[in-house]
Amino acid sequence: MNNKILSLCALLLLTGLAAGCSDTKSSDKVNSDKPRMVKSQMLQVFNGSVERHITGRLQAAQNTSLSFEVSGVLQAVNVNLGQTFSQGDLLAQLDPKLYKLAVQQSGGLLSEATASQFEAEQTLNRNIELKKNNLIPQAMLDSAQAVYNMANGRVNSAQSALNIAKKNLVNTKLFAPYSGSVSARLVEPNQQINTQTAIFTIQGDANLEVSAAVPESIIGRIALGQQIQVIIPALDNMRHETTRNSGNGINYNSSDSDNETNSNNYSAKRYSATLTEVGTQASIANAFPITMTFNTRYPRVLPGMSAEIILPLSRFSEMYSQANTNQESANSASQTTLVYRIPVSALATDAQGQYVQIITIQNQQYITQKEYIYIIQTLAQDLMASFKTFKPTSQEELEVVTAGVEFIQDKQHVMPLNRTQQIYNQ
Repeated sequence: MNNKILSLCALLLLTGLAAGCSDTKSSDKVNSDKPRMVKSQMLQVFNGSVERHITGRLQAAQNTSLSFEVSGVLQAVNVNLGQTFSQGDLLAQLDPKLYKLAVQQSGGLLSEATASQFEAEQTLNRNIELKKNNLIPQAMLDSAQAVYNMANGRVNSAQSALNIAKKNLVNTKLFAPYSGSVSARLVEPNQQINTQTAIFTIQGDANLEVSAAVPESIIGRIALGQQIQVIIPALDNMRHETTRNSGNGINYNSSDSDNETNSNNYSAKRYSATLTEVGTQASIANAFPITMTFNTRYPRVLPGMSAEIILPLSRFSEMYSQANTNQESANSASQTTLVYRIPVSALATDAQGQYVQIITIQNQQYITQKEYIYIIQTLAQDLMASFKTFKPTSQEELEVVTAGVEFIQDKQHVMPLNRTQQIYNQ
């Protein structure tokens, strides 16, 4: 009886072990088919230049303070802070009563001077006729001529006074010198205004500028007319928050054409600008001032915002050529080797050398491909490198794994994080 019980227990135990092994194999098979999530980044072909990031600040290309040329009591202010206007618009006006009276007074003086001039001219003409007949002495003719000259002077003076009075009357109105917007309003109606008292600070609607300073070590590697990329952190944070908060639970596709990706692979938007001014005198800390002008007007880009400027610097032209001159036997002599900017985080090392894991598409699946590289130059966060045996074309887009490369195997099924959809509930 005891032997039967022991045999039954042994049979049950063996059955359980066999079932466990079967479940483990099934689980291993499922796990082997499931792609591994990886962080990745697209590679950029190195064109012989490197980038230097510096900070700057946005400013208006046209920026000025407006004031009246005459004094008086401010009668009206027609624009407020932030309001836009067109060239020639009336922005503010002084009380014109005193200046209208001055115009009338100057007009009266001119009329009086004109009448005196006419009387002096008549007297002079009569004396000239009398002198021709020798009926008056020369002294009387000279006296009449002097009176006439004085009358002419008074007319000219009265005319100038009238012109000035009219100009002062016109100057009681403050017109916009160009189209733009009000960046500061400094006065209120009924306020006593003196000459050159600032009324507004305005900025034109021309393309904005970015001012910055570059160290002396790189001032010789930039040139006027150079195309610059600018990142505006304030707007970039707004875009990122919009991405995170869009929908509160609605799926957001990270491959959106506006270049807004999910938080695992977020890319800052870059704005195009042209280098328009390069200073020739160093200022504080031996830094040279530079100015860049945006190539177009961008919405929500405002003066005073901080900016991150990406300066392309020509420096590695001789290093760039090393990829073709220092070829090993595996490289084809007739084929030009491309140099790539590879993130340091994408690099791994084994017994055969340093390598990266390239993500390829095979049978509609993402499969890794292990490729060894030559390192030409090491920068702060990137490597200038070329592939040893792999020969991609310049039109071919390459994507590499940038995290946990040493744990990824060759020909492994993976799924890049930026190919998935993320749900944000924050």
